[in-house]
Amino acid sequence: MSLGKQIFFDLDGPILDVSEKYYRLYKDIVSEMGCVPVSKTRYWENKRNKIPETVTLNESRLPEELVPIYSEKRKALIETRRYWELDVVWPELFAYMNDSPLHGIITLVTLRVNRQALENELSFLGIRSWFASVLSSGEDQGQRPGAEIKIGMIKQHFQRQVKGWFIGDTETDLRTGQNLGLYCAGVSFGIRTRKILSMESPNCIISNPSGLVTWLKEIEKR
Repeated sequence: MSLGKQIFFDLDGPILDVSEKYYRLYKDIVSEMGCVPVSKTRYWENKRNKIPETVTLNESRLPEELVPIYSEKRKALIETRRYWELDVVWPELFAYMNDSPLHGIITLVTLRVNRQALENELSFLGIRSWFASVLSSGEDQGQRPGAEIKIGMIKQHFQRQVKGWFIGDTETDLRTGQNLGLYCAGVSFGIRTRKILSMESPNCIISNPSGLVTWLKEIEKR
């Protein structure tokens, strides 16, 4: 890889399969509130197609006035160990990264709020050593768009123009990379579908974890 180039990775989706965490959290809260959750297939289909959570909650017959309570409960619980222990590293990526020459030169960029919980999870999963730097947003997000937050984190950390690649699974990730002039790879096996990612015009879209490993091996040679 060319000297001075960086690899930026989002966490939830490109590295971790978070589908069980997202669904279990939704299911637990909705059930606790006396409503009937939709199936995991339905929940994840809505999520990946960028259908608002309020639509899924409506399908669960959650009264509209209880939606803010649901949202607060979700925010309070999503980064707790009870739920992040449900995250799984994509097996193909795990096998590749532990012996990859890219190991330790990747910057993780995430909107996770609880820094200590994030560090605990990365250690628990055995992937903390993959990253030269871990950038997380913390509590001070305000009402800013996610891409603006991620761009700010990268600029503050590097204090210079960066070159290289950004790998992510949402519009936020792709807009971050494009704003910084990075090569953008969207992964369609995470939180968004290929169709939605295509609307952001990434340089490429990767369909599965095996394809991501193949792509990263090509990056090694550049």
